Amino acid sequence: MRRYANNAERFLGDEAFSHDGMTGKYTYDSLGVIYGIAPWNFPFNQLLRAAVANIMAGNTVIYKHASNVPLCLEAIHDLFIEAGFPT
Repeated sequence: MRRYANNAERFLGDEAFSHDGMTGKYTYDSLGVIYGIAPWNFPFNQLLRAAVANIMAGNTVIYKHASNVPLCLEAIHDLFIEAGFPT
């Protein structure tokens, strides 16, 4: 998460390019709502790796946790609330 936070501007900033005498710019825009299904193995790592990057890109993220690890999702929810995310 710290890597994304420290590099968000670099990861998501516009990027100029030129090819065969033509120039242009890559611009990154949010996609909207991202729905993910979190697996049971490594639930913290796999969910946060995808969710944090998408949130920083301006997307809304909805996750369905694996039914056998409900406390993991609750702990992640508490982290987001503590960080100041709206409920």
